[in-house]
Amino acid sequence: MIYLFDHFSAFLALSAIFGGLTFTLYPVSISYACDSLASEDIVAGTQTLLIAYSLGAMLGPMLAPVFMLTLGQQGLFAYFIVVLAVFSVLLGWRKSTHPNKPHEESYLAYPPVTPVSIEVDPRGDGELTSCRIDQQSAK
Repeated sequence: MIYLFDHFSAFLALSAIFGGLTFTLYPVSISYACDSLASEDIVAGTQTLLIAYSLGAMLGPMLAPVFMLTLGQQGLFAYFIVVLAVFSVLLGWRKSTHPNKPHEESYLAYPPVTPVSIEVDPRGDGELTSCRIDQQSAK
């Protein structure tokens, strides 16, 4: 984006892609945090992420003009490069020090019918039954 700043259509397309990718960081972070937290800690975890997001939303507009004063209009994108590079290093460090835990949950399949239709079906006994499928047997 820094090099295509003078080409409006290319800059506009890259801006749309950049916005689409960066605005997904918060919801993906929330999903990842909720997947790795116990159910009783989810509210506290999302509150902490909301505070971190708020601090970034407060500090970002204060730090970006420093880059823009030094580098001109392209300094904003240099700022984004620095912030996302630091973020990538932190995520890489986190991933290397905390390996992923394997998920060993079973899948519970329900028939695609309502309980009322099972009660009136003459072929069954009127009970809603389910079947458990283990991940290993599903493969």
